[in-house]
Amino acid sequence: MSDHAISKLSGGRPRKTYDTGRNCAYEGCTTRLSSYNKNEFCWTHFQPVPKPARIPADN
Repeated sequence: MSDHAISKLSGGRPRKTYDTGRNCAYEGCTTRLSSYNKNEFCWTHFQPVPKPARIPADN
């Protein structure tokens, strides 16, 4: 079975991965981050940046 066939069976393209062995950047935190976590902080220390509300255009 080709890689293309496997990705079609699994629902699409493979998930992006990041470096393994990374730890949370919060001072004193020793949590190991998943290779699928693109952030530099673990879930406990992650502070999401709020996005401005979208205002629909009047048509």
